[in-house]
Order: sequence, then structure tokens, then C-alpha cells
Amino acid sequence: MGPTGLASECRGGGGKLHVGASAGAMDTTLVFGGALVPLAEQTAGVSASWQLSRDVTLTGGGGALLGGALGADALSPGWMGFAGVSWHVLAGAGARPFVTVAGTVSALGAHAGGDALTSLDAKLTGTAAWPLAGRFAPYVGAALFGGPVFHGASTGTDLRHFQVLGGIALALPAGFDAFVEVSPVAERAVSAGVGWSY
Repeated sequence: MGPTGLASECRGGGGKLHVGASAGAMDTTLVFGGALVPLAEQTAGVSASWQLSRDVTLTGGGGALLGGALGADALSPGWMGFAGVSWHVLAGAGARPFVTVAGTVSALGAHAGGDALTSLDAKLTGTAAWPLAGRFAPYVGAALFGGPVFHGASTGTDLRHFQVLGGIALALPAGFDAFVEVSPVAERAVSAGVGWSY
């Protein structure tokens, strides 16, 4: 479901189309031929989601890699893009949460140390959320992911292939919403964004 769907649940339903903007930062560790290399990124992007049915939503978007570092090398500004689908598998009631499973594929490109850097990723995320008072929804989740990272002639991947995350989505007047999300272990990340449904 993600933050977009959670905000809709807070207000008891929303429009079929949602557009949003977000920014975030992450850091993780990659493995290239047995060598451990830290990676940090700062990104900003836009997204659009279309609700195919009550339970299925398609999402896509893109944006910019604003900066970061691969080991001792600074990352140049770059690009990113993603597409995915989410499935609302359990409706919440009382203490029972809303549960969603989402699949996403993404790509990112930049340069580091004079060589091209390209990252490809597939991710499966499960989320449980508790909409409260028609205004906000705290949520927790976990993700499994993996994919190659190409840097010059070298190919690497993530040292750890999971995330544990938590956040809160807030329903605002006139179809607007906002969210903040943190992943404190494995691939560490923080992100925030705003959106509008109609």
C-alpha cells in the first residue's frame, strides 16, 4: 500500500490517481569481488499511482540522484526510475492492521571516480498499518531486495538484502497527504514526501 494508500485509508478512500514528490537519503554496503565498499545516496523524485481496483495499485516514477559517495569517490548527479504494483491483502478492523504486499523494480545511473555507476534492483515489501482517527497511520514493514551494481568493469551487489522500516502517513485536507519513513538497520534510509489524490 505504501504511504499513498495509507493516507487514503485514513480518510476512508481517495481518488484513483495519486501524484507525489519525495526526497530521501540512504547508506549501505556493497560487495565488489570480496571488497566491502560503502555507498551513500541522496535522491529526489516524483511518482504517479493508479488504483486499478480496491486492492491493486500500479506505481511509477523517476527523479534525480543529487549526490553521495561510493567509497572515497563522490557520486555525480544522476538519474533514477522505478515501477511497481501493490496488493492490499488484508483489510484492517479494530486492532487488526491493513496489510499490503508490493513488488518494485528500479534503476539508477551516475558516475563515480570517472566510471559509470549503474544499479538495478528488485524489491518485495510487506507493510502493516493502523489508520487512526481518520487522520494518520503509523506503519511497519520489511523488505527483501537484490540486484547487480555495475561500476566500470566491476560488478557488485548489496552486502545485506533486507530492510526493516517504519513510518507514519498523514491525511491532509483537499486530498493532500504526507509521510515520513525510516529504515534504521541493514540498508539504512530516511525519506519524506507529499502527495495529492483525485
